[in-house]
Amino acid sequence: VLDKNFALPDDIYSGTFKRLDITGISPTDFINAKDISVGDIIINEPDITITHKKRNYNTPDTGNFYNRIAPKNESYAINKLLLKNIQLLHNNLDKKQSSQLKNLTAVLEDIKIDSSSVHDSTRFLFAKEASMFLKNYSTTTANKLYNFTIDSIALKPQQGSLLAKNVKLQPIGTKDEFRTKVEFKQDRFDIFFDEAIFKQVDWWNLIGNEGIFADSVYLKAGHINVYSDKRLPMSGKSKVGNYPHQMLTKIDLPLYVKYIALNNIDVTFEEFNPVSGQSGKLIFNNTEGKIWNITNMPEQIASNGEMKVTAKTKFMNEANLDVVFDFNLAKVDKGVFSVDATMGAMDGKKLNKASEGLGMVMVEDLQIDELKVHVSGNDYNGKGTVLFAYHDLK
Repeated sequence: VLDKNFALPDDIYSGTFKRLDITGISPTDFINAKDISVGDIIINEPDITITHKKRNYNTPDTGNFYNRIAPKNESYAINKLLLKNIQLLHNNLDKKQSSQLKNLTAVLEDIKIDSSSVHDSTRFLFAKEASMFLKNYSTTTANKLYNFTIDSIALKPQQGSLLAKNVKLQPIGTKDEFRTKVEFKQDRFDIFFDEAIFKQVDWWNLIGNEGIFADSVYLKAGHINVYSDKRLPMSGKSKVGNYPHQMLTKIDLPLYVKYIALNNIDVTFEEFNPVSGQSGKLIFNNTEGKIWNITNMPEQIASNGEMKVTAKTKFMNEANLDVVFDFNLAKVDKGVFSVDATMGAMDGKKLNKASEGLGMVMVEDLQIDELKVHVSGNDYNGKGTVLFAYHDLK
């Protein structure tokens, strides 16, 4: 009925809670006082549902929250508002998507609601200090192949910061068990970061599935292990359109991150060769790098059409390797990219970890002096130059 009468807002809130404790005020204070000051409010196990649907009849609200709740210029103050074990469900009816957070705790301190605080940009929801904490987050991916877990999340909305500890994407089962769960050859990922730090996050858009926006992301102390098994058949599907910048265009949400920084990350690519009966590994230790201008937004691409990756690493834990990738976002439909790499000296026998399993070739002796590579390419071809200086090959 309300919708037919054009009376529903875009966001509808509903909720329940198990217990409410209020200190520092009596019932008569609510009746008689114009300026209400409360000690602490503790709300236990609130269950909150937010349902979003854009309604074209709604116009932007030029008023503010204070004017709506205090028509006679009342003021309200709360020393601390604590919400313990929140269950938060957000339903986006426009996109037919839902997101849920459990065991969330929120603390808002020094809350002041009056004519001056409504314009105070240093406050979040009228609070001078605001924090949110989430422990033991866990979910299973839709394809039932991975568990995704985070030990703890700390959110500081005023700073737009988020700190996640022990972030893990772990395959369910062993490598051989993974092979039995998939029909065609696909990469198996095992990812861990000791810390993931997000800065200047627009977290309201994130929770509401309206977009992913952040100034920077720092991924610290972890590993990225990728495993492939050639015993599985190829799907026969075209690989065109699967470069990193092309994958960004497949994300339904608007996305912009100024840069992602990696610190002390070990990266391993492993593939099992059924002919040799062995795996070959390429290992990149202590990787440091940055990925710049991660976006799928046309307006951002118009101002900066390049996604750039710079990285320094130890190849096979021995040779210094510097790499620069340039992904052309303005020509993402063609997959245009370029890469430059420079590697220093190393003992060539270190390559046996890869060559024996993959190519059934063993290096008895080799001294690599220098490697320089430049390649430019697109969806269908690549060209470039390679300088490989070495001696004493056997």
